[in-house]
Amino acid sequence: MYFPDIRLPYFYNLPIAVLLGFYIWSRLERLLFFLSACDGGPEVFGVSAAGDPLEVIYLKTFLTILPAATAAVHFVQQFNRRNDLSLRETIFILTAVNILTSLIAGFLR
Repeated sequence: MYFPDIRLPYFYNLPIAVLLGFYIWSRLERLLFFLSACDGGPEVFGVSAAGDPLEVIYLKTFLTILPAATAAVHFVQQFNRRNDLSLRETIFILTAVNILTSLIAGFLR
């Protein structure tokens, strides 16, 4: 079975990078919410506020946003170089980001 190689124009890379940036920003806002609730507040990352030291919380946040940040940088670089990405490559990258983010978050609980 042959799948045609559909190319996405280079300007589609920027909206994808912006959406990934929004995802990263929401994770950082979640970290700020967690830090503001550190006086025994609700569970945010699957642990109570008193359960982990701050270094571990920062590490969990960094590892969770790392795949999305890497993909966002890739899409911005492709936009700046005016490279067209294939639809298959774009879907593969976004699927990998989704799977890695879910797996990393699952292993960190």
